[in-house]
Amino acid sequence: MCSLVSSKSRTVDNQRTDTFTTAGDKKAFDFRGFKPFKLQKVEPIKHNTNLYRFQFDSPDQISGLAISSHVLIRYTTGGLFGYVFRPYSPISTHQM
Repeated sequence: MCSLVSSKSRTVDNQRTDTFTTAGDKKAFDFRGFKPFKLQKVEPIKHNTNLYRFQFDSPDQISGLAISSHVLIRYTTGGLFGYVFRPYSPISTHQM
């Protein structure tokens, strides 16, 4: 189990405003903090690239992430937290 959060946000008049939050419950990321997702599968693509598939709360959910988003992954190993920050690179349409 790991937790993910998107960093797609901007600041307007010293107020943080997250984008892509108006589509309702269909989007798995709500941009308000970490949310746990179960890692379903890791598919090797190239020697330095893997495709990580995570299980959402329901089968009809989409990630809701846009191109130029980043994902911050928090994981636990040996009782200690670790973090991985990576750009989000979509490989399918936003409906998937």
